[in-house]
Amino acid sequence: MHSLELKNVQRTFTNTQTSLVVLKECSAVFNQGTTYGLVGHSGLGKSTLMHLLAGIDAPTSGTVVYDGENIQIMNPKERIVAISFVIQTPHMIKELTAYENCQLAGKIIGLSNETIQERLDELFELLELDHTRNWNVGQLSGGQLQRIALIRALVVRPTFLLADEPTGNLDQETGKQLLNTMLTCQKKWGMGLIISSHNSYVIDQMSVVFTIKNGILVPVL
Repeated sequence: MHSLELKNVQRTFTNTQTSLVVLKECSAVFNQGTTYGLVGHSGLGKSTLMHLLAGIDAPTSGTVVYDGENIQIMNPKERIVAISFVIQTPHMIKELTAYENCQLAGKIIGLSNETIQERLDELFELLELDHTRNWNVGQLSGGQLQRIALIRALVVRPTFLLADEPTGNLDQETGKQLLNTMLTCQKKWGMGLIISSHNSYVIDQMSVVFTIKNGILVPVL
């Protein structure tokens, strides 16, 4: 079983005049196959923590490790397969169709065209988006765009799927559909799932829940 671990992680943001410590000495272990929620009001550092776990940002001190290896020095392709990240406002290549945006993620890690097509056929059907395959990004609604971003993240079959406020811009019905899809895929492929959210219907479905108090990651009992 694979693991993703925070080891005494601190993140400080500085400019010419001030320093702001957002996270300090955060330690936790996230295991493959388990679902995790991260709650708390805006400004606590949830997105910062998610970016650190995904390897998009680097800690000021401490380390984030995947199976004992610092994710900052992992092979980029290996890290993509280990940790896939869905953000609240997904970015797509406007010149590509919905399908091509998702296809590109598979090509980056070296999947065969046959494997990519097989996985995308399954995912587009699962998320009821077959009819949008050849749509340009500009033709997609906000809910569709968020689901396409999830497909793009899942085509690599990551060990850990991270999602930062994935339902934040969606109505409750669409948000629940997106959540149910993530949970279905999590169970089917044995992924670790880490979601930050303000929505109680999301957090209530997570097995382990954390919040951030005074910059420290703590479990919610």
